[in-house]
Amino acid sequence: MTVPYERTRAVIQTGEFLKRLEQDVSLSEDIRGMANQLLRHYPSKAEVLLQGLLEESRPADVRISPFFSSSPTYHPMEPPIVSRVWRSLRRKVALSLFS
Repeated sequence: MTVPYERTRAVIQTGEFLKRLEQDVSLSEDIRGMANQLLRHYPSKAEVLLQGLLEESRPADVRISPFFSSSPTYHPMEPPIVSRVWRSLRRKVALSLFS
């Protein structure tokens, strides 16, 4: 079973892989076209990270664990003040990506 940051990393890496397939002129037009079609409905890195941030920001009484993470790498538990500052910074970055 995977954890949120692993799923986040896998989804981001899959998107990057599809982009490489789409741009590789040595591949057949069928494969490049399929990659293009899949990418039309695939979330961007910013969208995946923002979804993770939204899921992590749910109230504590909501008993659903996040599917995605706001980071594609593992971050051990941090002291509350560091966590709040980090979360605030990530939120600002996510908002700037969609402005």
